[in-house]
Amino acid sequence: MKTIYKLITILMVCSGLQLKAQVPNGDFETLNIDGTLRNWGYIYLFPVSIDSNGNSYADSIVIDNYFYGPSSDAHSGNYALELRNGYDFTAGVPYIGSASVDTDSVFMAWSGFETISTQTQPAGLDFYYKYFPLNNEIATATLQVFDSAFTLIGDLFIPLNATPNGYTYVSSPMNYTSTSPAAYYYLNFNNCSYSSGPAVLGTRLLIDDVQIPINVTSTGIHEQRNDVSVLLFPNPVLNVLIIDYSYTIDEVEIKDLAGKKFTVQKISENKFDCSSLPNGIYIASVKSHNAIINKKFVVSR
Repeated sequence: MKTIYKLITILMVCSGLQLKAQVPNGDFETLNIDGTLRNWGYIYLFPVSIDSNGNSYADSIVIDNYFYGPSSDAHSGNYALELRNGYDFTAGVPYIGSASVDTDSVFMAWSGFETISTQTQPAGLDFYYKYFPLNNEIATATLQVFDSAFTLIGDLFIPLNATPNGYTYVSSPMNYTSTSPAAYYYLNFNNCSYSSGPAVLGTRLLIDDVQIPINVTSTGIHEQRNDVSVLLFPNPVLNVLIIDYSYTIDEVEIKDLAGKKFTVQKISENKFDCSSLPNGIYIASVKSHNAIINKKFVVSR
């Protein structure tokens, strides 16, 4: 009887350094000598079986072009990041196209997790994307911020839906759970979220012009932060949202988690009519006292 030994082979596709608003090669214009994207990538693992005679048997895996790579279908410049999927037909397991940013020209992080050192406090994430799902998939963008002890202090998760009309702009603020200074961040794009159903061959995600706005505290410049001194209630809200803040509120901007802006009617200094908002999660950017303070709230009826 043959004895089967399970081994793991590692596929490392070269990937992303060109600084643009903190993000190495965030406009995807710089390529490696072999034509792959610099500073961007992921590591994929594929099973290989070897019998007692030394013969290897690999699963039947189909790759839809590349898991990630440059595309000439760019929002600006010559290139964008394109993600595609693969599928293991032997095991019935999808491989989702994914890419994270790295400081090295060739991506080397184990399991795709690589952090970037930062001397400034990321305020959110801005980028353009086009998405062509074939199985009602939902793509994702993830930005996580860590302090010097690698404790997670900020987390931003953005679902990306189909874009039949071309590139769509996304601008979302960071949600901080700690006042510790930022030391590192992790940034990743996925061609399909694991909760949206099986990934299929043919689904494509294009990303371009990625930027991370930073918090600034210079005189005369607004500081963007989350602040426990601002209270939103009731939360969840039915119709009228009350903003409790000790300073005069100059302006309130409402966005959903995808960065889409919504207009709400101001009833009084601290009351806002949210009856026109669909059910969902929103971010209220409260502009007051030389600051922009971001707080989440939920509309549920």
